[in-house]
Amino acid sequence: MIRLNDLDKNLPFSVPEGYFDNFATQMQQQIAGSSPRRISLYRELRPYLLVAAVFAGVLFTALPMYRQYQQRLSAQYNTELISYVMDEVNEDMLIDYYLDEE
Repeated sequence: MIRLNDLDKNLPFSVPEGYFDNFATQMQQQIAGSSPRRISLYRELRPYLLVAAVFAGVLFTALPMYRQYQQRLSAQYNTELISYVMDEVNEDMLIDYYLDEE
């Protein structure tokens, strides 16, 4: 087991004399001398491209599902309409209708 009291209390690192005297001015010179980093167009547009891809994926997935739902709903409506008409119209009414047309 290591005891803190047994460890050497001297710092293992040293700083050169006068290092922090001109530190701020040296840093300002380095910042002013460096050119700004250019960001590629792809990196700048990447978040927008990802959002557009998500919307396109949702659209291309949801649109066929919506069309299928509409077709199923239309088929159900047509079946119900035919069933209703067949329940409301009897054979005598059909015969009278066809005889009146001639």
